[in-house]
Amino acid sequence: MQHDWRIPEREYQRQLERRGRLHAFERLEPATTALTTVYRSFGDVRATAEVLDLIAAG
Repeated sequence: MQHDWRIPEREYQRQLERRGRLHAFERLEPATTALTTVYRSFGDVRATAEVLDLIAAG
């Protein structure tokens, strides 16, 4: 389900004026970029066996 909220055009213009480009980084380098995954289910994350196994696997 997608929401109707959008970033106003003025914010894109503000970033262009501030940085000279839209994005903070021109490109991402996979070897030096961290991937963070957040698991949420109705605002509650329980310490299930699956979650504990993932933590232990580090």
